[in-house]
Amino acid sequence: MAGLPKLLVINSKDKDVGSVSNSDFEIQAQEKYLLQGISRLVIVECTVPNVYTNINDDNNILEFKEAPAGPLLQAFIPVGQYNVTQLITALETEIQALVTVGNTPTITLDPITNKLVINMALTGIILLNKSTISEVIGMIPDQDVVNVGLQTSLPRIVNLSGLPIVYVHSKALSSSYGIDAGKGLTNLVVAVPLNDAPFGAYATLLPKDLSVSEIVYESPRNITNIDIRLRDSQGKLLDIQNMHMTLIVKLYFS
Repeated sequence: MAGLPKLLVINSKDKDVGSVSNSDFEIQAQEKYLLQGISRLVIVECTVPNVYTNINDDNNILEFKEAPAGPLLQAFIPVGQYNVTQLITALETEIQALVTVGNTPTITLDPITNKLVINMALTGIILLNKSTISEVIGMIPDQDVVNVGLQTSLPRIVNLSGLPIVYVHSKALSSSYGIDAGKGLTNLVVAVPLNDAPFGAYATLLPKDLSVSEIVYESPRNITNIDIRLRDSQGKLLDIQNMHMTLIVKLYFS
């Protein structure tokens, strides 16, 4: 006879001593005898912090040169959470430090198109496609942005939206239950959108349709050790620093 369903609460505060971080951890399950013969689970709630800056080590380099054939220049934008005005100031500061003396940059945001325009005082600049900040400032992938005279106009809108979704993975709970269209099988348990959580706040997912938040096992599963990893859409491990995450699942038994 199947046992009654039980709620399992997983919190990074309870991680084992040898865990890597609050977003890459393991927990030795207590009351292991109560976690035997699990046939399926349903996600009840998941809470993660939004501490992922929109400018980070993966997207903060602008590669450019003074036209027509100046040397390669690299501007490093300090990591942080930016609005458009702050980004423009940072870009102007870093470009100014690298270009010919007197070739002062003035960057504006077109209020109608929401695209950046860079005006130089002496010589226009070419933005190079190897820039890791390209998507943020509105470049087209794999295309340089060439100046017209003293002006360099970005072809796409500024994108400071930052990380949109946190993916919670667990081999113990999922074990290849998820399928990524580009990467194949994954240990995805749940995806938590961050669109309603300001930077520094928590995002909580409360599934409205439990039928799509269910993981069914092919054969009954025993849980003794729980592993949790927070990842982005590319599978990169995320760091929630000194903040914590919580996952609550409802277990059903065979």
